[in-house]
Amino acid sequence: MVTPPARPHDLPPLWDGRPVQWSDWTDEAGLAGRTTLVFHVPADHWACTGCGWIRDSELRAVGTLMPGAGVADLYPHVRLVVRRCPGCHLDEVTDLDTGEVWDLEDTDYTAAGSWPDDVPEQGTLF
Repeated sequence: MVTPPARPHDLPPLWDGRPVQWSDWTDEAGLAGRTTLVFHVPADHWACTGCGWIRDSELRAVGTLMPGAGVADLYPHVRLVVRRCPGCHLDEVTDLDTGEVWDLEDTDYTAAGSWPDDVPEQGTLF
């Protein structure tokens, strides 16, 4: 097992600028123990993208986006599920609203939190 890297935060404190309240980690048995889907889906769908670990178990946490400054986000909203690989500690996030799945990068664990890669930096026109 790999030692987890030192990070300023265990999970991103902000998500697209909104504060996130993360649940405690739970140790979940992988889907392999609850379904026959593992026999029908290619193995790479069950493997960690960081180390190749086949997910027979994983750590899981749920992220609730807290109210922001806009009218559309006045209430807390459960939106994120993160799965941590027990092999390399890579975190994979699923956005429950959009169905998007991606791996967190080192910059996501800073005080600035996680932002989409295509958001321009302030001060740029394009």
